[in-house]
Amino acid sequence: IKTQETWDFAHEYISVLWLRVGIPLWVFSVAAWLIGIRNDGADLGKITTVITLIQCVFLILPILPTERALRQTFDAKGKRRSA
Repeated sequence: IKTQETWDFAHEYISVLWLRVGIPLWVFSVAAWLIGIRNDGADLGKITTVITLIQCVFLILPILPTERALRQTFDAKGKRRSA
């Protein structure tokens, strides 16, 4: 991070993306987990592993648009680009 402004921008930007992704992901995760425990927990370990991997992917992917937004908003020295 070049400046405090870029740091703040990146964190605010990705937090919005994570919220948009996180709520549906949470619903999916709870539903999948509930299906797993209804099945006497026999496959709960496998289901939990798959849920965790899916969550990781959806939490890492928003880094790409955040980096793109940083490049579009700030120059290489961390100064905000003129409109």
